[in-house]
Amino acid sequence: MSSRTSLLLIRTLWLSAWVVAAGRLPQDLEQLAGDIALLVLPAKRPRSYPRAVNIKMTRSPRKVRASDTLTS
Repeated sequence: MSSRTSLLLIRTLWLSAWVVAAGRLPQDLEQLAGDIALLVLPAKRPRSYPRAVNIKMTRSPRKVRASDTLTS
């Protein structure tokens, strides 16, 4: 869900709720629910290959982490 846009919609309703008539509030809430339903993002596509982090080659020795020594 697009969180930024839905937050802006909720914020706008919250700020304008005290100005409009109380009888109009249910209609505004229905409109908000319809607008937020449109903001649902599609599912992510599967990756064609897994992500990998390239090791940067340097002339200086790399620091050995404690987690690396446990797996060796």
